[in-house]
Amino acid sequence: MDPLLTSDRLRIAHLFTVVLAMGAAFYADWRLFNGVHKPVTGDQLTCFDDLHHFVLGTMALVWITGIALIGLRTGFVLEAFSPKLFAKLITVTLLSLNAVLIGKLALSLMRDQVGSVPLHFPISLKLTLGAVAAISTASWLLALSLGASKILAVSGWDVLAPLLTGTYLCALMAAWAAALSSQLLGAPDPFGRLQRA
Repeated sequence: MDPLLTSDRLRIAHLFTVVLAMGAAFYADWRLFNGVHKPVTGDQLTCFDDLHHFVLGTMALVWITGIALIGLRTGFVLEAFSPKLFAKLITVTLLSLNAVLIGKLALSLMRDQVGSVPLHFPISLKLTLGAVAAISTASWLLALSLGASKILAVSGWDVLAPLLTGTYLCALMAAWAAALSSQLLGAPDPFGRLQRA
């Protein structure tokens, strides 16, 4: 078979599975964000469980097609791996580990909060959920950027290392700032006005 045709088919399959996994992950985030003022329900958690299993399944296909592409293009010779390829492997590995953490930790913690409103969750839980959401979002955006950018494709670690660390740090800081500010929003009467009235 023509190597170019094989490469094209693998790349299309790889991109298709990435789109499916990323779409499901962002849809789950959107559902959670839209429901911060509403009590967590069992049906909602069932939906999150289904989405999580879908993401895990598509992530497995992302790895299979990605490794096949790496083998086709580099023959698994480390000297042929570009800094961008290493950066992509680091990003997708963090994304995969975070996906497992979501299933083992985040969803488990959410199950303990059925009937509670996310805006009123304990701050420790908000910070934990914020961290896994931040790592997920940052990883998807980095994977997308690394796969699409021609500039990053030829960049060295002097560009890629600050990009990776900066993106993850900014995502974490934004998520934790949102969690901390939500303490005021989530408090029924943050300034005690009702008690003084």
